Amino acid sequence: MDGSSINPAGVLVFKTNISTQHDKDNISPLLDADNSISDWHVDLDDCDKVLRVVTCRLCAMDVIELVNRKGYLCIELF
Repeated sequence: MDGSSINPAGVLVFKTNISTQHDKDNISPLLDADNSISDWHVDLDDCDKVLRVVTCRLCAMDVIELVNRKGYLCIELF
C-alpha cells in the first residue's frame, strides 16, 4: 500500500457491475472481513452501480483488487 495514494477524506467511490442483490451478497463477506473498511454501500439503483467505501487505510487500487477477486468490474470515479 502506497501511503501517498490513500484518500485522506476516507471515502472512495467506484463504478462497478455489481448489479443484483445476489452480486452484493456475493461480495459482502469479502468487504465485511477487511478491517480497513469502516463501511461500504453499493447503489443498485444507480446506472453505474456505485460502490462507496469508507476507509482511511486503503487506496483505490486496494479496493479494486478486492472487488476484482470476486470477478467484478471496479473502476474508481473521480
